[in-house]
Amino acid sequence: MFKQPRGALRALLLKPKFRPDRRGELGRWVLKKGDLVEVVDGISDKGKRGKILHIFKKRERVVVDGVNVRKSWVPATDPTQRGQFVEKPWTIHYSNVQIVCPETNKPTKVGYRRLETGKHERFARISGAPLPLPPEHLEKPPVGYRVGPLDTPGEESWRQTFQGFDEHGREIGIKDWGEQRFHGKKHLEKVMQRETQSS
Repeated sequence: MFKQPRGALRALLLKPKFRPDRRGELGRWVLKKGDLVEVVDGISDKGKRGKILHIFKKRERVVVDGVNVRKSWVPATDPTQRGQFVEKPWTIHYSNVQIVCPETNKPTKVGYRRLETGKHERFARISGAPLPLPPEHLEKPPVGYRVGPLDTPGEESWRQTFQGFDEHGREIGIKDWGEQRFHGKKHLEKVMQRETQSS
């Protein structure tokens, strides 16, 4: 009988060990939206420069303007028109780009240093020049929130409604203070008698 080597038999019996997925676990991203970067690795786009349009941290990829441009089919929104192909940049891995140093105009790695005020700032390792955050990174996206019929407007929430307390220590302006939510017929008759006596 043919005997298999121990290594081959062990490979068949044991489960292969897969490498765990570590994507999206980078601690601090040095790349920000709006940074001018240069492609330092790649076949067709090496040496190209552009601004970062989007950052996908979970996938560890970025979209750079004018880099890795592909045609994508866009269907027509109107049934009378036809769809068309549109060229737009696709994602590339973040390790393929580096920030352009403002002093030397060369791609460089980025570091963080602590200032005397206690804050941290980015700097170019090739020259030590500070790298301020781009305005595209600082601007906040618009909040698509519409006020509904059950929402309280802001001016109404700041309106003062407290009128004080009555002689029994109850707040004035609150009807049926401390009464149950669901009342029987007898209780409603008592309330009606009180209202007629008070009037």
